[in-house]
Amino acid sequence: MDDLPGRKKILLHLVVKEKVKQDNPCSFSYCQEGIAEAVGLSQNRVSKLLEDMKDKGIVEEDFGDVKGSPHRRKIYYLSEKGISEAEKLKESLEEEIIKIKTESGVSKIELKEIGKYVTGSRLFLFAVNHMDPDSFLDLTDIGEKDTDKGISSQEIEDFRSKNYASFDAESFDWKDTRKIIMKKTGRVEIPDESVDLILDITDGTPLFITTLLNEMIEKGILDPLRLIFPKSIEELPLPKKIESIYRPKYQESSDKGKEILEFCSCMRKDVPFDLIENAIDLKKKDIDEVTDVGLLTKNSQGELSFPHNMIKFTVYKTIPSDKKKELHNMIAEELKSADTEDEESYFSIGEHYENAGVSDKACKFYLKAAQKAKDRYDNEDALKAFDHLLELDEKSEVENIDKSDILENIVDLQIREKDFKKALDSLDNIKAKSERFEDLIRLDRKRATCMRKMRDYEEALDLVEKRLNDLSQRDGLSFDLEREKCRLFKEKGMVHLRKNDYDESQKIFLELKRLSKKILIVEKMKLPLYITLELSHISDRISTRQKRNFRELSR
Repeated sequence: MDDLPGRKKILLHLVVKEKVKQDNPCSFSYCQEGIAEAVGLSQNRVSKLLEDMKDKGIVEEDFGDVKGSPHRRKIYYLSEKGISEAEKLKESLEEEIIKIKTESGVSKIELKEIGKYVTGSRLFLFAVNHMDPDSFLDLTDIGEKDTDKGISSQEIEDFRSKNYASFDAESFDWKDTRKIIMKKTGRVEIPDESVDLILDITDGTPLFITTLLNEMIEKGILDPLRLIFPKSIEELPLPKKIESIYRPKYQESSDKGKEILEFCSCMRKDVPFDLIENAIDLKKKDIDEVTDVGLLTKNSQGELSFPHNMIKFTVYKTIPSDKKKELHNMIAEELKSADTEDEESYFSIGEHYENAGVSDKACKFYLKAAQKAKDRYDNEDALKAFDHLLELDEKSEVENIDKSDILENIVDLQIREKDFKKALDSLDNIKAKSERFEDLIRLDRKRATCMRKMRDYEEALDLVEKRLNDLSQRDGLSFDLEREKCRLFKEKGMVHLRKNDYDESQKIFLELKRLSKKILIVEKMKLPLYITLELSHISDRISTRQKRNFRELSR
C-alpha cells in the first residue's frame, strides 16, 4: 500500500465523529495537536492541511474547551462533503491486501478484515500508521516497544533512597501523560477517563506512570490491540516496585495509625477531621503519628490528605476486600448524617455505597445527584449519573428502581442537547415497554417536540392531533391528563408558530389558556407559568397588531 497523504489520514481520523458535540470539555483528539498526534504529522503541517480542507468545504471548525488544555481551542469536524469523501476513501481501502504478523504467524488479509485482530474505531488509520512500506503490519510489536528513554532517567532505587514523600522529578500534565500512554501502547485512541485515572494516581510522576503502564500491560489489564483500558482504581495493579517504596512505613504504623490511613485512602478528597473523628475514636497522638512520618498532612482547616496519591493508592490496595466494603459503608453513613443536600455530596454517598456493595442505597443517592444536576441544567453530569444508574442496575438488578423513568430523564437531556434522533430512538424503546395510557400520551408528546425541533412539522402535528383526539374520547380526565392536554396544545401552537402561521397559533394558545383556567378552577392552582411565558415569547415575534391581540390574550 502506498503511503497515504496527510489529508487522507485526517479524513480517516475525523470520520469517526463527523460532528463534534460541544462537550465540556471536548476530546483532545479533535484539536490540531490531537489530530497531529493521531496522523503522525507535525502540528504545523496539520494546521496547513486543515486550512486547505476548510477552504474546500471538507472540514469545519469551532472553538471549545479541550481536555488537557487550560484555554479554549479550535476543534475540527467533517462537513457533509467531508463525510462523503471519507466514506469513499474507506471503501477504496477496504480491498487493499496487507500482511499481518500475529502470534500464530504471518498471513495476508484484506484491510477490511483488520477488525478481526484489533479493536477500535479508527482501525484503517491504525493500520496505515503502523504498516511498513511493504504493507506489513506487526501486531506482536504493539505495546512492547522500549519507549521509556527520554521520559525519566531516574530509577526506583533512587526514589527509595530519598524521602518517600518528596520528588525531584518534574510532574507531567494531562497532555504529557496521554503522550506516554500513546508511546507505550502504540495507539492514539486513549480513553480520556483512563488518562484521568492514571494521572490522578501517579500525580503525573513520569517514573510511576511508566511503571504502572508496564505492570498493566504485563498482566493484560491494559490490552492496546483490543483497546482494553482500566476504568477504575479497582482494576489497577499495585506494582511491586512502588509497593516497596511506601508499604514499609505503613506497616510500621500502630494499629490506630493504620486505621486512620485506611479510612482516608477510601476518600476521594481531603478528609475533614470531624468526619474521621466521628467514625473513629481518635486521640491527638494518633494523628501526630501519621503526620510526623509524612504519610498524611493536615492543613489549616484540619483536613487530612496524602502528600502523594501513590501513598494513598498503596494503602488502599493493601486493604482486604471485606474491610474495604465496611469502610466505604461507614463513610457513606457518616456523609449521609451530615445531611448536605447538594449534587456532589449525593454522588459521593452513592459511590461509597456502591463500593460497599449496597447497590439499592447507591442508586437512591445517584438518582438524587442526577436530578440535582438536571435541575440546574448541568446536562453532562446529569447524563453521566443517569447512565451510571443504568449500568449499576444492569450489573446488580437493583430493586425499586424505575428504569423507564431514568430512560425518560435521559430523553429530556438528549432533547436539551439537541440530540433529537437519539431521543426518538430512546422514546421508541421506552414506548415499546409502556402500557399505561398516561405514559403513552406523555411519550408521544415528547416525540412531537423532537419532530418539531427537527422541522418535521406535519408529522408532529399528526401525532399531536392523534393524541388530542384520544383524550377527547375519555371522560373525566385526571389532573395529569388535563395537564398533558395543555402541553399538547402548547406543542401544537409552537408547531404553527414555527410554520409562521400566527393566526392559527393565536387560536390554539387562546384555547390553551381556556383549558389552563379549567385546571385552575378544578385544582385551585395558578395558571401554569409556561403558558404565560410562551405567550410573551410569541408576542416578541409577531406584528404590532398581533401583539395587541396577544397582550389581551395573556391578561
